[in-house]
Amino acid sequence: MRRLLAEDADVRPAAEFALPSHGAGGLRPGVDLEDRDGMAELLQDSTGA
Repeated sequence: MRRLLAEDADVRPAAEFALPSHGAGGLRPGVDLEDRDGMAELLQDSTGA
């Protein structure tokens, strides 16, 4: 399997990778990534749950 994966990697050039982004970037005002409970509440609000 290693040999097949290595051969496959040699044949194809590496694909360019970019993460999609939306908006101007950054966090919404009031979002604290270290506040676990606050993040859970924000995520529930955004999903309509």
